[in-house]
Amino acid sequence: MNKVSIVKCDEGKIFESVERSIELIVPPEFTEQDTVVIKPNLCDLKSPESGVTTNPKVVEAVIKYIQKRTNAEIIIAESDHWLATADEEFEELGYVELAEKYGVKLVNLSKDKKTDILADGKYFDTFRAPETLLRATKIISIPKIKTHAQYKMTCVMKNQFGLIPNRYKARYHPYMNEVLFDLNRLFRLSLCIVDGVNGLEGPGPSDGFSRKLGVIICGKHSVATDAVAAKIIGFKPRSIPYIKYAEKHGLGSTEEIEILGDNLNTNSFTFMPYLAYMLYRTSLKFMRIGDSLERTSDNLANLASMAAAGLIVLKQGFIVHPVFGTLTMLHGKRYLKGLLKRLLIKIRLKIS
Repeated sequence: MNKVSIVKCDEGKIFESVERSIELIVPPEFTEQDTVVIKPNLCDLKSPESGVTTNPKVVEAVIKYIQKRTNAEIIIAESDHWLATADEEFEELGYVELAEKYGVKLVNLSKDKKTDILADGKYFDTFRAPETLLRATKIISIPKIKTHAQYKMTCVMKNQFGLIPNRYKARYHPYMNEVLFDLNRLFRLSLCIVDGVNGLEGPGPSDGFSRKLGVIICGKHSVATDAVAAKIIGFKPRSIPYIKYAEKHGLGSTEEIEILGDNLNTNSFTFMPYLAYMLYRTSLKFMRIGDSLERTSDNLANLASMAAAGLIVLKQGFIVHPVFGTLTMLHGKRYLKGLLKRLLIKIRLKIS
């Protein structure tokens, strides 16, 4: 059973609530050898009171919790977004002062040195990973709990979207289920601590209406923690597309959960007209179809170009091509022989 804690919290008792929520789930041990990366949700320049961004007091409580126990290296990390850079968000939202007060580092993942890693995922074959993430021994996600116009809710799993270092991430939106699956598998979380002091309802994640919740939710597994968060704001966990996808593909469970601490009280968030939500979902499907058609068109264009080059080789014995270089009949025969050989091997493997 995955343990998820719910602890009531108000502005005056954030540290006590965060500490209790962590202790209830039997937290990981922090040591001096650790490099702990904390990922808040800083997707805009709006204040925590707006319900859009993570309250720095919750992040401060986590830092104090760790530093009470060890002298681990602590890094607060975020990437650039189309609305603002991570550096602007750090400055505007109080994270520069927080870092100076506790001697922790701020890292803009978009500016960080990057290394291509093998992902072998549902979306990413390889992932261009910021090196801060690669040397992290523990990653802590501290998201806000908000509604989302395209995916109904954003919380722990969706907060991992900010690990992508690209500033402009719109091209990933139609593939969010697969992208979040990959990111949450590649960068496993040691702790998920949801800032539910207040949340956001309406057409989130940046526009909407602040809603007081007064809770901290804590777990060690992103799917389970998100499932509890969904129930708290009145959604069925499997109605959240990326949660349903993650559970279907074995990343976690929405049912095998032991809830600790205070009672799970439902606070039905006002969302948006259901038809508007379905139109947003439909637009994402059309974008996927468009991408597929574009890839098909590119493949057909490449095939036509290769066929044209092949006909010239058959006619005159060779061709000097700007892409393929110098092609001869000998090269063509070798290439076709290699294709045939691979095809036969695949057929044999399927039969066996």
